Amino acid sequence: MLSALLLILSALLLTAVLHLSPHSDLAEVEPNIFLRPFLEVVRSEDTTGPITGLALTSVNKFLSYGLIVIRGRAGPPQGPHRAHHMAHHRAHHMAHLMAHHRAHHMAHHRAHLMAHHRAHLMAQHRAHLMAQHRAHHMANLMALHRANLMAQHRAHHMAHHRANLMAQHRAHHMAHQMAHHRAHHRVHHRAHHRAHHRAHLMAHHRPTTWALTLALA
Repeated sequence: MLSALLLILSALLLTAVLHLSPHSDLAEVEPNIFLRPFLEVVRSEDTTGPITGLALTSVNKFLSYGLIVIRGRAGPPQGPHRAHHMAHHRAHHMAHLMAHHRAHHMAHHRAHLMAHHRAHLMAQHRAHLMAQHRAHHMANLMALHRANLMAQHRAHHMAHHRANLMAQHRAHHMAHQMAHHRAHHRVHHRAHHRAHHRAHLMAHHRPTTWALTLALA
């Protein structure tokens, strides 16, 4: 809609220029010179082209059918020569507009393809980065899990080894105490047995000694 309004304004500007122009023939007037600023505005819009093409066709008809009266030193050609001249000018102008419209459409299509290709490349790059990040994260998790398992295994092994050492030490200590107690008990038993035997001998020998003493007396 904005394209059509801009082109209508350009047609009005061209009408004013033709009224003030010293040219005597319409072929000497190049509409693109006067329409170029408006075409640049239309080109900059985000459109596929039908509105622009329709507006340019309307302006072309507006120019080619002689709706603009050119005021100059000599009037425009009349009769069949004028009709042939207008048809030739209209065909030339339409070909130029169609080529311009086709170039604009191809440029828009190329830009769309490039944007789609760029988006596809960015999506692939993003997927590659996500896959790398996921693989790195999984590798870190596996390494952490492996380190935890190794630490648990090492702690369990050390606890088991410590328990074995403590059990061996306790058994050795108890065996040493029992051997010491047995040796002490054996020595004590021998001493007690010797003392008892000595007392028994002395008790048995003392009456005999007394009897001899009494007999001698």
